[in-house]
Amino acid sequence: MRQPRDRRDRRAARRQRGLVLIVALTVVLMMAISAGALIRSVEATLAVAGNLASMNAARDATDAAIEQAVADLFETRRIADLAADDVAHGYSAVRLGSDNARGVPSVLQALANYPPAAPVLDLGDGAVVRYVIERACASTGPPSTVACQLAPAGPVPLAPDASAEPPWVPVYRVTIRVDGPGAASAYAQSWLADLPTGRRMSWRALAD
Repeated sequence: MRQPRDRRDRRAARRQRGLVLIVALTVVLMMAISAGALIRSVEATLAVAGNLASMNAARDATDAAIEQAVADLFETRRIADLAADDVAHGYSAVRLGSDNARGVPSVLQALANYPPAAPVLDLGDGAVVRYVIERACASTGPPSTVACQLAPAGPVPLAPDASAEPPWVPVYRVTIRVDGPGAASAYAQSWLADLPTGRRMSWRALAD
């Protein structure tokens, strides 16, 4: 009389074990999916952090080059004659031309184009900086309204008044190339002028 009941009990036990196995496999699958999502999230976070660190390093490197250019042009005046080229300080008294689509002059488009005597800044963190300063003029010699792009070093009067006219000073374009680890390169540009309100007129990264 007990044999059919025993069979039913064994079948019930097998069904219970099967149900427990299905639940366990479902839990394991959910944990695996969660772990995969967590790993992808961590990788994405690390990639973003790395990109931000690279961007900050490139910005610091370009700032170093711009500060050097400001000092050479207006402060220490290591570029003694702004009317003539000074390769040792990365200076051209005229616009070089031959810019690519990003606005990078040919002298910085390839390392082979960069003069051996031109300045190279090694910042010690894997970033090497090269730059060129161009006076926005079409010819060497003293700056003129005909040959050069000039900026007023003070307020310009609304009515013509020669006595109140501020001096007009040359504008300079600084293009910076930053070579980092892994053959990565970044470019930036800044426009400078010796103005009472500040020497940096603008700054921009040169995107691809």
